[in-house]
Amino acid sequence: MDTHTLSQTRQDVSVAALGKEALKPPLKPLLRMVADKQLTIDWQVSPDLMLHVNPALVKEALVNVLKNAVEHTAFGGQIQIIGIADPIRVRLKIINTGSPIAEADMPHLFERFFRGQYATANNVGIGLAIAAGITRENDGHLSAENTAEGVQFTFEFFR
Repeated sequence: MDTHTLSQTRQDVSVAALGKEALKPPLKPLLRMVADKQLTIDWQVSPDLMLHVNPALVKEALVNVLKNAVEHTAFGGQIQIIGIADPIRVRLKIINTGSPIAEADMPHLFERFFRGQYATANNVGIGLAIAAGITRENDGHLSAENTAEGVQFTFEFFR
């Protein structure tokens, strides 16, 4: 998709609505995994927090990161989705409890077909690369870092 076509499909969209759409069907296997692992999903996103993006593509990026978070969160763990805004940026943080990402994997996390040390058997290593590419195409940035409790992915978009 070229930049001209992408910019024509951008619109103002609520971050909260995007996030909630990311966990609706046809993602039943993901929702089943959330239930089977007894995970808690904590939404901390104001309904008036807005982005000017391609909503279908950014939803796909969110789905990929949420899928990763669900797969790597331990039984009974928690996933937090936190929206933060300042005059320049909107940040959406997806934080999960569980094992950290191996430090050796960090520089390669967003590369196509990279499978980290803790990759699941059915993981082909494309989801995070797609999420990062979509985020860049919407003038944003996706990063990851280990926290004391697990892993935090941060989407950052300019207003």
